[in-house]
Amino acid sequence: MICKCPPARNGRSSFTRLVSYILTAKEKGQKTEERVLYSGTRNLATADRPMREMIEEMSLLAQMNRRCKNPVFHGIISFRENEVPSEAQCREAVEIYLREHNLGLNQAVWAAHHNTRNVHIHVCVNRIVADSLRAVHIEFYKRANERAARKIEIAQGWQRDQGHLVDVVEVENEHGEAVVKVKNRVRTKSDTKTISTGARDFENHTGEKSAE
Repeated sequence: MICKCPPARNGRSSFTRLVSYILTAKEKGQKTEERVLYSGTRNLATADRPMREMIEEMSLLAQMNRRCKNPVFHGIISFRENEVPSEAQCREAVEIYLREHNLGLNQAVWAAHHNTRNVHIHVCVNRIVADSLRAVHIEFYKRANERAARKIEIAQGWQRDQGHLVDVVEVENEHGEAVVKVKNRVRTKSDTKTISTGARDFENHTGEKSAE
């Protein structure tokens, strides 16, 4: 499993463009068959309303914080090729992902797509928190992505991938029972190796893991 945060194409993301793509799995002007498996929202009053009203609610809240240059956060959760999660598992995966990025209280729209060989979930989050009108600062997002991936794999019994920033270890709890924990790894020189720009663009566009 891979979790990632693709960069904004133009430096600033759009709730309209991202939410529209998430809920339809279509780029502007593209004609495709239905490619959305499941979808859902979090902390939206317009959850049962048309898509345009969800977008408007997120945009209006974001406008109340004029200091945040880009309130749109985009996350992707990509399963292995032979893994097909249920709707409940997708919802749980989103909850874990948001929690690891400190976005559990934020507005979010998500959908699971199957327009590639890997089922993957796109998540659009409003970084502005409704209660405080403050923007959540997303820091150490690569480590948070790996923690989320490992915790989803553990919670749902998927095959575990080997990341570079966290380790899965077995420890004893206060009752002497063996439990699995995810811990941050101490970085080494080998951890600094990165993939090429072309491979990274491929992963961000398709939600699949590149050969590199």
